[in-house]
Amino acid sequence: MKKKLWLSIGLLITAFSLQANAATYLNQTDADKLSAYINNNSLACMSCHAINQKIVGPAFIDISRRYKRDPKSLSSLTFHIANGSTGVWGPINMPSNMATEAQAKILSGLILNLTKK
Repeated sequence: MKKKLWLSIGLLITAFSLQANAATYLNQTDADKLSAYINNNSLACMSCHAINQKIVGPAFIDISRRYKRDPKSLSSLTFHIANGSTGVWGPINMPSNMATEAQAKILSGLILNLTKK
């Protein structure tokens, strides 16, 4: 019983530490802007994505980390959001027509800003 309790406590501490470390690199203002933009435009992004955790698709913070040093990242992400993609983050497809080209460009900028402080 004690072993299970200590194991549970250890897992909770580890999970909390991982969330705290992820939040350290997250620009919370831009995370709030991204969430607000998605909600205000009735986009379905949050059905598959979240700011800090993988759901069906990757977490927005992970997308930002992967592409933040790529000079073509804004155009690449805009294209994937507007037109969909296959195999970029694994076997699950990103459907097309989830946002207009203009909305996709704004979303891409907000996603890329998540890791800037």
